[in-house]
Amino acid sequence: DFPEKWERISVLLKKKAVDTTVFVYSDVMYLLTYLLNPGTERVTPAAYRMNWLDGVPELEPIAWENPNGLECRGAGPLFQAAENLIRPAQQNEAQLYGNAVLFYAAKPKWDAYREEKIGRLSPEQVKVKNVWCDGLHTYTISEKFEAIDIRCREFELGKVIRVLRTKL
Repeated sequence: DFPEKWERISVLLKKKAVDTTVFVYSDVMYLLTYLLNPGTERVTPAAYRMNWLDGVPELEPIAWENPNGLECRGAGPLFQAAENLIRPAQQNEAQLYGNAVLFYAAKPKWDAYREEKIGRLSPEQVKVKNVWCDGLHTYTISEKFEAIDIRCREFELGKVIRVLRTKL
């Protein structure tokens, strides 16, 4: 009865985590998540293989090879493009959320998750007339469309004057 009714089967992870993604690759289910480091946009990535025992999922930690804590946080579901399984990720700075979306070719294995950076989409690449775009942190694609979550600001002279008045 999605999405109105849910049945809780188990708690997979009892940690503060964000942007969790579940995907299947070569008949193995994986879970990628990002453990929060308080007071910063930096996260600690964590990768798991999901095992199903008697109908209940259980996480088994696997290594995540060479992640960058400011360039790994999930930015949408994984998708297939040509021969690659692609994972979009947020590019952040220490105190700034969503500078751009990076694209990684995911290479999961039974005991480890690794990936290779293959592209970047920045706000400057998105052309919106008379609008300043300064943040981008989500990407998704389907058979019919692509979508991004971008932060844009319109130039408003009145707002600039009001801000200057309050500072003077």
